Amino acid sequence: MEGSVASVCWAVCFLGSPFSEFLRRYMSYRTLVILGSILTSLSILAASYVNGYAGLLVLYGLGYGLASNFVLHGVFCILYQHFPERYGALSTGIALCGSTAATLVLTVLFEHILPLGGWRLALRFNSLFAAVLAIPSSLLLFAPQTGRGLASSDRPLDNGQRLERYDDLRENSDDIDTGDTGERNRLRELPIEAESRQRETRESGKWMEVLRNPISWILFLAMFLPTLSWAVYWVNIVSYFHSLNIEGRCLSNLLTIIPIFELLGKFGIGVLAEAIPKAYLIVGHNLLFIGVSAAIAFFPFYEVILVSTMLIAAGRGSYTVLPFAVMDKLFPVRDSGKAVTMTMVALGTGFTIGTIPAGAIFDITGSYTYAFVLNMAYFLLGSILLVVVMTQRRCSSRGRGQPIDGKDRSSL
Repeated sequence: MEGSVASVCWAVCFLGSPFSEFLRRYMSYRTLVILGSILTSLSILAASYVNGYAGLLVLYGLGYGLASNFVLHGVFCILYQHFPERYGALSTGIALCGSTAATLVLTVLFEHILPLGGWRLALRFNSLFAAVLAIPSSLLLFAPQTGRGLASSDRPLDNGQRLERYDDLRENSDDIDTGDTGERNRLRELPIEAESRQRETRESGKWMEVLRNPISWILFLAMFLPTLSWAVYWVNIVSYFHSLNIEGRCLSNLLTIIPIFELLGKFGIGVLAEAIPKAYLIVGHNLLFIGVSAAIAFFPFYEVILVSTMLIAAGRGSYTVLPFAVMDKLFPVRDSGKAVTMTMVALGTGFTIGTIPAGAIFDITGSYTYAFVLNMAYFLLGSILLVVVMTQRRCSSRGRGQPIDGKDRSSL
């Protein structure tokens, strides 16, 4: 039961991005993050008081999952608005290091809280933790400023901006009787309605352009397939270690280093992404873990397992950063919100359905080797698809006579 609630929470945390992007029409990303931080604290607190499975599923699985998506989606979009050309991967890695650090701290605290007050007290402490840290932090986020100090297209026009449009329209119209109160009120509402229609038309047009472009779907699959591999790792890795008769203390050491190297992976890949093209990094990541999967499957010695565990932990951390950076660079439409949405859905779908073949293969064959061979196939196919997009992008850029360098958006 508890596992299914956590699975729903994890899935909604990623797959809720289309809804978060839809809410962009009515609120800024900053407001979305603030709302998500508040709902995170409230949903966890409410879940600590329920008694049945249904209540936990709704409040923790769906409520906390969607609130987390509001935060992640909004933060990613704001970061890539601030850093459209450089430092996007690094800033994302630093932001995600916060979640890993919080997990490390809370895990240690919960080891002391659970024996004293059980899971309900642990959830209430988690709610307090979110309220004290997440909500104030969300208030510090702002979209980048452009032009006359107005926020970028992240948000709808506020009342002051609408009134400016109204005044401009009134000054440049010869057919308006400015003494007619009814006409003035009608005209005052016109910019609001026009802005709303323009935004809806523009958003719908961008999504149609994204969904009709085959590059969008090739990129989607290129991010999705390696995610299936990561699902295979996390379903099978601990039980595989047990099957190798690794001693309890050694196994505990292996599991302890995972969050530490995951933290290093998130930050380290952000640093590397400033020196090496991001698409090359993700292809290198895939090829590296083809080798890691082969090593685990065919050379099951403790030293090999130890090094592989370090690499897997760092790789998991890096793969929470790299797909967003690559999609932002190679996405066919220059819109960070659309790129983040497609990436979140690709990762969420992979993590959600990837556990099914990962567990079924062992249940059918009784061997972990086939699961790790499947891993290798996922990574290889993901790399091939990404190379296809990179090649198409290069050919397209050369055909237009554009340079391919680190400053141009077509940079890989």
